[in-house]
Amino acid sequence: MKCPPKYDALRKGFVAAREVSRLHGIPVWRQVREWVALRRNGVGLEDYYYYRLYDAKLHPTMEEKLTYGGWRAFMGEFRRYANIRHEAIAYEKHIFYRICDGFGLPVPLIYSVYTPSFDAFERHRSITKKDDLRDYLSSTRQLPFFGKPSNASRGFGARGVLGRAPDGRFRLVSGESVTLDVLVNDIERFASDNGTYLITEFLQNDPEIVEMVGEVLCSLRVVMLVRNGEPEFFRTSMHLPGAGSHASNVAGFATGTISCGIDPHTGIIRSALQGAGAERQEVKRHPISSVQLIGYVIPGWELVRTLALEASKAMSPFRMQHWDFALTTRGPVILEMNVIGDVAACQRHGPPGIYTKQYLGFRDTHAYK
Repeated sequence: MKCPPKYDALRKGFVAAREVSRLHGIPVWRQVREWVALRRNGVGLEDYYYYRLYDAKLHPTMEEKLTYGGWRAFMGEFRRYANIRHEAIAYEKHIFYRICDGFGLPVPLIYSVYTPSFDAFERHRSITKKDDLRDYLSSTRQLPFFGKPSNASRGFGARGVLGRAPDGRFRLVSGESVTLDVLVNDIERFASDNGTYLITEFLQNDPEIVEMVGEVLCSLRVVMLVRNGEPEFFRTSMHLPGAGSHASNVAGFATGTISCGIDPHTGIIRSALQGAGAERQEVKRHPISSVQLIGYVIPGWELVRTLALEASKAMSPFRMQHWDFALTTRGPVILEMNVIGDVAACQRHGPPGIYTKQYLGFRDTHAYK
C-alpha cells in the first residue's frame, strides 16, 4: 500500500533527521524545534534539509534562517505578481517567441511547429499530421535543430539533433543516435501530452562557454523585479549541464548539472554547487574542462544586463520575471520567461534566502490584488 504524500514526507524527514544527527551531531529534537519555528515562513521538512538550514556554519543565526521560505508558500505568492489574464502569454513558447521578436528581442529562430491537437495555437502554419512530420524530418536541411514541447519545463521532452549519420540515423547532442521512426514517435508522444512541439535553430554556446562546458547549451536564470515600471535585478544564476544532457535544467540536481550563483552587477561566479541537502557539494573546477569556476567572469555580461532590462520593460505587466537566457555565438538570446519561477533558484546560493529587504518591500507594494 502506497504511503500518502503527507506521511511519506514525514518519513523522509525522519530519515534525514537521523542522518544529520549522525553526521553533524545535531540532536533530532533540536532539528524538529528549529523546523517548527521556521514553519511560519512556509518552510517544509524537505525545504529545511534542502537548504541545509540545520547547518550552523552555513546559517549561524535564526534571523538568517528566517530569510528562507518554502516552495508551497511561493506557489501562491509568486503568482500574485502577474495579472492572471496575461499569464498565457508566457506559457506557450512559440507564441512568446513571436511576441518577443515583434519587440525586437533576440529569440531562437522557429523552424517548424507540430500541433496535432485540434485546439492548439498557430495551426494555420503548423504541421498537424504525423505523416507530414515524418516527411519534414526526413527531408529538412535545417540541421542541427533543437526541439521541445512548447509549454513544458524542466527540460522535459528536449531533443538536440546535431545531424544525420551516413546510415540515416539522427545524431543527438546526448551522444545517442536514433532512427527516424524513434524521433517521430518521441515528438508525437510529447506533442500529444503537451499540445504543441516546437522545433527551432540549434543555438550554439559562446566560444568561451564551449571551452568551459562543451556544446550543450547553458542557461542563465535572471530574476527581475519590476517596481513602478522600472526593472531591478534580484537573483542571477547559471546552469552548467552534465555529460549526456540535452539541456541544462537542474531538475533537483538529478541530471548532474552544476548550479552557479552569479553577482548580478559584475557577472562573476560566486558559488558553484552540485547536489542538494546533505549531498550538496561545492565545486571548484568544472569536472570536464577543469576550468576554475569561482571567480570566473561570464563573457558579455553587460550585454546580458542590457537584454534583461529591455526584456523586463517589454514585459512589465509581469512584476516578477524569471528569465532564462542562453549565451550564444550571436550574443545573449531569450529561451523563456517564467511567471512562477523556481523558488530554489532564488535561494539555493544563499544565505540570505528570498526574504530580504529588497523583496519584502516589493512584495508589500507590488502584488496584484
